[in-house]
Amino acid sequence: MEYYELRKLDETIPSKKQNQFAPRHPFRLLVAGTSESGKTSMVVHLLLGSKYPKIYPWMS
Repeated sequence: MEYYELRKLDETIPSKKQNQFAPRHPFRLLVAGTSESGKTSMVVHLLLGSKYPKIYPWMS
């Protein structure tokens, strides 16, 4: 049986160097455009990049 060591809740993971022009967290973002102009796709791409290429947002 394998045992896995869990991280402590207060332990932080060093993040990679961020773009100096990127906004600091937390921040607000306004995306405006006409219907079907790709607003949601742009936000998903900004948040996830190419990590999850097959995620499709669905709204009703």
